[in-house]
Amino acid sequence: MATFEPDSDLFRTQVASLQAQTRQDWFCVISDDCSRADAYERLKAAVAEDPRFILSRSDRRQGFYLNFERALSLVPKTVRFVALADQDDRWDPDKLEVLSRSIGSALLVYSDARIVDESGALIADTFWSRQRRPRSDFASLLVTNTVTGAASLFRRELLDSALPFPRLPGDPYHDHWLALVALAEGEIAYVPRRLYDYVQHAGAVLGHAGAAPQASSRGRLRRPEVALASWRQAYFGDYRRLMLLAATLEERCGPLPNASRRRALKRFLASERSPAGFAWVAWRWLRSGLRGDGERTLLAALTWRLLARVRGYPVAEPGSQR
Repeated sequence: MATFEPDSDLFRTQVASLQAQTRQDWFCVISDDCSRADAYERLKAAVAEDPRFILSRSDRRQGFYLNFERALSLVPKTVRFVALADQDDRWDPDKLEVLSRSIGSALLVYSDARIVDESGALIADTFWSRQRRPRSDFASLLVTNTVTGAASLFRRELLDSALPFPRLPGDPYHDHWLALVALAEGEIAYVPRRLYDYVQHAGAVLGHAGAAPQASSRGRLRRPEVALASWRQAYFGDYRRLMLLAATLEERCGPLPNASRRRALKRFLASERSPAGFAWVAWRWLRSGLRGDGERTLLAALTWRLLARVRGYPVAEPGSQR
């Protein structure tokens, strides 16, 4: 569990839901991201009477991505399974039991979730407001994450390749990286059950809307300069991050054991410098019925890069290294 100044009531509810698990052979490593002294003391008091909670406070603020890396680095090599917990959710009593029973030969398994507000009132009865893509489609997972960290349980050996997390531009997410490593080296399983409450509140780092973006580009296309600025942001903020993810996967996990995933990774890595790679991204977007937000973003990024070459735009962000 990664924490930062959690809401006291929601945190105590989450702690109670972990304590109520039908599978009791667990312990919880908590990495606190340098919360204020008063918030940390409240967090500490909430778990003080249960020795299964192991609390470690970072000496500096790192953000949730690196705080999850820190939490996972504290996991002993002797454990069999690792599950990720958010500080403000509520787990069903059998969440650990169901996930550990359902993982089979996969490296990672995840479930669905209910979306609720702070009081527990239902907002949505599924996390996936849009249709998920096949879990074995490596390229789809690379461009659009569909695996939620708080819904996941994975084998401890996954961390041998996943740690340390790659340092990435834009907005990196720990669950995206872990899911990619899992699918690069093995399989991902899915449990079509809602095994926890994903709590939406004002202090949440990422809301449900962020998991299924539905942004429209119509307004951007009315003004070319706005479109160009958006495409530039897609290049530096999204495309470069995914390229670094792909390159790190190839370095740590390659050559991938699955031939189709190996080809998909190579095509993606060649997408910027190869017309065939550009065409591959465009084909994937057309195949999605023009509904693939990830592919649409990549096409916008690659279009901007093509224009940058033609018109001599700089391809490095101000203040960054090429």
